[in-house]
Amino acid sequence: MRRLLPSISPIFFALLAACGGSTPPSAAPNVSADPAPVAPSVASVASVVPAASASSTPPAPPVASGPCTTLPRKESVTARDGSVVYVEENPAIKDEAPVDVAPRSNLCIVRPGAAPKLLLAGHPADDPSKSLVGMSELVADPGADFVYFSTPAWVTSSAAHAVSLTTGAETFLTDGTVLEVLTKGKYAGKLVMSHFRLDGAYPVSSPKYRGRVEMYSVVDRTGKTVVKLPEDAAARKALLAK
Repeated sequence: MRRLLPSISPIFFALLAACGGSTPPSAAPNVSADPAPVAPSVASVASVVPAASASSTPPAPPVASGPCTTLPRKESVTARDGSVVYVEENPAIKDEAPVDVAPRSNLCIVRPGAAPKLLLAGHPADDPSKSLVGMSELVADPGADFVYFSTPAWVTSSAAHAVSLTTGAETFLTDGTVLEVLTKGKYAGKLVMSHFRLDGAYPVSSPKYRGRVEMYSVVDRTGKTVVKLPEDAAARKALLAK
């Protein structure tokens, strides 16, 4: 008669595992999960990225600034020695003029083979004849080292000035505007000027009185009147041709 082995209870295997016994072959193996990947730190990345090398290109030279360097030219004339004199306006600075405000203006000079240089700095003044605001209407003297210009000195009239190209000294001539420098005839070397002055031909009480009218005259280089010119253009031209 065959002897029967008693059946082994599952409880037996549980007790065996609790006591450190081996896992039964039929049991599923205990597989542990892999650890989650760790992102590299900024410091560790920086340590392996090569630093950018310094540029070998030399720094650009500084750009010149100030009067007569970067601002555009408004108008210009050529002096007898070939120098170019021009008006430079700085819209960032506003100066008081008789009827309005005007950008700061300077007179600059470019001598042959040289860089632009400040000739005369513009500035306001309480005395209209000394104000150098809004310099314009340049006229070069073909017989002397002077350039003439005008400023809006009064509400009804401009002021005429001269500037020496040798020293940069400025001189107020008289009211009005220099139109030209005569090179021929009796008045060669003198200046033709226009003025807006009160009518001197008729008294104020006369019905012919015209108030302020444009008049003309010949003056020397200091602004002293040499001769008054006719208002009529043909008569004026004939007189200057003598």
